[in-house]
Amino acid sequence: AVASTVVSAEGTPPYAAVAAISAGALALEVLLLRLFSLLHWHHSAYMAISLALLGFGLSGTLLTLLQVTIRKRQARVFRACTLLFSLAVPGSFLLAQAIPFNALTMLWDGGQWLNLGGVYLALMVPFLFAGTCIGLSFRMCPQHIPRLYAADLLGAGSGCVLALVALSVVSPARLLLCCAALGLLAAALVPTVGSGRGPIARKILLLCMAAFVALAPNTWLPLQESQHKTLSRTLLIPGTDVIARVSSALAEISVVRSTGAPFRSAPGLSLAARSGVPEQLGLFFDRDRMETVDRFTGNIDSVAYVDDLVSAAPYQFSRWQQAPPRVFLAGLSSADLLQAHRHEAAVVDIAEPDAQLARLFTETLADFSGWEHLGDRARVHVTDARSFLLSEEQASDLIVFPLTGSGTGTLSGATAGGEVFLLTRDAVRQAWQRLSERGVLVATVRLQVPPRASLRLLATFAEVARGAGIAEPGRHIAVLRSWQTVTLLLSRRALDGADLRDLSAFARERMFDLAWLPGLQSAETNRFNRLEFPWLYDGARRILEGDAERFYREYKFDIRPVTDDRPYFGQFLKARVLPELFQKRASGALALVDIAYPLLWATLAQALLLGGLLIVTPLFLLPRSTWRARSQPRAFARVALYFTAIGLGFLFLEIAFLQRFTLYVGHPVLATALVLGVFLVSAGAGSGIAGRLLPTRRNLARVSIAILLMGIGWVSLAGPLHALIAGLDLWPRMILLAALCAPLAFLLGMPLALGMARVRKLNPDWIPWAWGINACASVVAAVAALLIAIHGGYTVLVSIALLLYLLLPVVRP
Repeated sequence: AVASTVVSAEGTPPYAAVAAISAGALALEVLLLRLFSLLHWHHSAYMAISLALLGFGLSGTLLTLLQVTIRKRQARVFRACTLLFSLAVPGSFLLAQAIPFNALTMLWDGGQWLNLGGVYLALMVPFLFAGTCIGLSFRMCPQHIPRLYAADLLGAGSGCVLALVALSVVSPARLLLCCAALGLLAAALVPTVGSGRGPIARKILLLCMAAFVALAPNTWLPLQESQHKTLSRTLLIPGTDVIARVSSALAEISVVRSTGAPFRSAPGLSLAARSGVPEQLGLFFDRDRMETVDRFTGNIDSVAYVDDLVSAAPYQFSRWQQAPPRVFLAGLSSADLLQAHRHEAAVVDIAEPDAQLARLFTETLADFSGWEHLGDRARVHVTDARSFLLSEEQASDLIVFPLTGSGTGTLSGATAGGEVFLLTRDAVRQAWQRLSERGVLVATVRLQVPPRASLRLLATFAEVARGAGIAEPGRHIAVLRSWQTVTLLLSRRALDGADLRDLSAFARERMFDLAWLPGLQSAETNRFNRLEFPWLYDGARRILEGDAERFYREYKFDIRPVTDDRPYFGQFLKARVLPELFQKRASGALALVDIAYPLLWATLAQALLLGGLLIVTPLFLLPRSTWRARSQPRAFARVALYFTAIGLGFLFLEIAFLQRFTLYVGHPVLATALVLGVFLVSAGAGSGIAGRLLPTRRNLARVSIAILLMGIGWVSLAGPLHALIAGLDLWPRMILLAALCAPLAFLLGMPLALGMARVRKLNPDWIPWAWGINACASVVAAVAALLIAIHGGYTVLVSIALLLYLLLPVVRP
């Protein structure tokens, strides 16, 4: 097949082949988000985008260096690269799995940094071949570049949609095989000269091979997650089996039964519990985070243990005796639902963004979960909690945020590098506004020593209360602690004497520690589950009754409330504490650092190193006469600045939109697919239109000003837009967001085309250099953008990007 005669530069352009290879590359890029989450600990959108850009940038560099060598065999190299792409997709994945990378030991094992680089390079290879195919198509048919570019963008957008739909239907391993099959399909779609039996037979063979690969058994590509993942360790217990597994774009859920060591998960259970935990099934999300489903047969006494959880504290208020509370659960949780049912809640509304989890609980496992006994008053809404809070008009008496692990969140990307929009100040304010006059907001977090998540959430409650005009927020807040969890309550009305007696009696009977109540004294704290210091009480007193700002500055960790602009709830690290933590590493101090944070810096270092070595440095191998830099040094420097600014600015805006769209659509994988598709297609269209404009400074200035104004509009409307679209179903919401985002993305595609046109006039030999600079900046920006967002926020990231675009007319060569 590789040796066959294919279209020459004068023949039929390979539109269909380009579209197929682009679809395979973009589907693979979206799939990598799911694979990173399955095999490691985070969706790592920044890493998927960065390594894809590295592959495409390297392809441009190689085509430039080898242009003389491949000039007479471009068509054959094109087909060879389509076939190599189909081999590289599973091959690179298997190679990446074989590299013993363990993110958890990066702070102790320096070799893991090299392993990360190996994973980065291995997964980059398919994108190298895809980029080479697209670049070769432009070289083979230069007169058809606009249509080839359109085919590229159409294929890329189709690949994003394909990945989203396929992940809801097939497993990630199956989709990986489908991406490989698209490479074979592209090879079959390459036009051939003549109509003999040979070319037709080869096409039929390639099509059959593509179908065979797409339908091959999943066992061809086994997913070997880290041995340190929770499911891997659990399955080592005799008598433990996976009895069901479902997968979607949001998560893979494994249902596990254990007869050898039955599940008895009840975080926050009293040490003086009077009832045993019923039989449970384990639900493992992406093979790591575990939740459980309790067996419920309708006998309410069989689940009496839920009264002995610290999270049951708000149900003790005598205010509910007049009328049962209306309860809203911001996530589907068996224990939370049983608590509401046991206390005869009038209505229980549940917001659950994962439809497959809702189906598991209410259909597949309905006999086990007892849904038929719960469903009369319980209603599951397949949406995220924030959208429900914005769209629901009926006030709730009790709003329950789900238990969060290690202070990060159980929704998506629950690490220092992942957005958790349910625990921001904006989310708590929305919940406050949906509370009835007698309402209570309750949230439970894992206990940490020193406290971090609990103090950050307490500070958030206090700020929201102050913002609502409450002068003494401490009179509206209660904090109770078990030996492993902390429950915080924020009451719409001040806690009165009856409320305080109810909570004190509840804590005393179950041996829970009171960490904060109005009027609580230090001697009344830290009595049952003793800590070395009364951390929580001292922190609560300073936040609620002292100088909170001074406490935030002096505390070892960052516990200020986070916002939708900077929604990284799990990022507690202060830079000034790092030296101290490193000095005390022998005593385990580095365990206080979320591994996602150093992983970000490691990835940035990899991007800088590999981008420079593989994209920019090889261009210096071109003949010295190619550059002619000495004759035009100022113009040469301007070219470097101009294309660096475009590479940084474009990716900064793309990552900023990815973060914001995660809030709008409820999950990072959906947001990434949507943003990538819209940005690619719209920016490509803008680039095509810009090719018809004169590359003057005035035209560039007009485009830059339009980008600035539209970017300011997006920043200004980011909050109100969420409220406007919250009531829409998911797909209409995504279509509307795509339509609103497309005009800005369209404009973002113009500066690159205008800059290339200008460089073509100055010195055509500089085009490879300009492209390499842009690609290297993009690779670095994909990671740097997330670090800027973590420390500065969405507004700062967008502002930097807009300033870079405003700089373009100034540095234009």
